[in-house]
Amino acid sequence: MSEHKHYLAGENVWVRRVMPGEFCLAQPGELLTTVLGSCVAVCITDPVANVHGMNHFLLPQPSDHSLNGINARYGDWAMEALINALIKQGAHRNRLVYKAFGGAKMWQGESDIGGSNIGFLKQWLNLENSQLASSDLGGQQGRLVRLWGESGRVQMKRLAKAEHVVQEERAYQQQLLAQDSGDVELF
Repeated sequence: MSEHKHYLAGENVWVRRVMPGEFCLAQPGELLTTVLGSCVAVCITDPVANVHGMNHFLLPQPSDHSLNGINARYGDWAMEALINALIKQGAHRNRLVYKAFGGAKMWQGESDIGGSNIGFLKQWLNLENSQLASSDLGGQQGRLVRLWGESGRVQMKRLAKAEHVVQEERAYQQQLLAQDSGDVELF
């Protein structure tokens, strides 16, 4: 759960930023927000139970399937972790509504991580016999995504310049690679 929280007086709402590798449930009076590049965020709601949440994953799944890779930075775990948290709050799996964003190809000349994330999500939804109610996936632009806790309403804005998103994602990816290889990084 994210602790990156501040009050936005103009909208009379608490804003909580969902960072890469995290998932959060939106509380009434709260706005979840995240910034995406090649990462994907999925907003999942149960409109009957009025519970909503968002995840933000960097990679589809760990390459070696080790226990070290079991956390929300991977799509397979992020999807199940968020759904389980929603179910604990009264959601039913057959009523869930999925909205997905991100998966841009931000780094020219490198592997298409965004495309891999999108491919994973489509495969996952197919296995779950589910579909996206709405989405904005792929391309080359970063995105800002907002999810309101009161209603489950989602708003997405494309970012014209997202150099900071690329820098954050590269730093996070390097950190993950170091963790997965067992290397220790000293600060």
